[in-house]
Amino acid sequence: NIIPQSYDRIVLHSTFGIKYRMPWIDKKIEPELHAIIAKELRNQGCIVHEVNGIEDHIHLVHTLPRTKTIAQITRCVKSVSSKWIKTRGEQYA
Repeated sequence: NIIPQSYDRIVLHSTFGIKYRMPWIDKKIEPELHAIIAKELRNQGCIVHEVNGIEDHIHLVHTLPRTKTIAQITRCVKSVSSKWIKTRGEQYA
């Protein structure tokens, strides 16, 4: 017997800016910040294709799991990355 299944894959290109568009993402923290973001995306059930950006914003290419909304994913990623960056020094607070 063949069991019917549905299959979908939604791939998103998301971006979000740093508070006040401040250029806080420097080369010193960029690799670890991108790794933290990728890890949180995976924790949310996403397949991560790319995390990148420049000093004042982040670009993400990832899938959207069936059980989450774009808003839920973005909220979690921004929360985790914001909390992390504030631990890196006064200049990021």
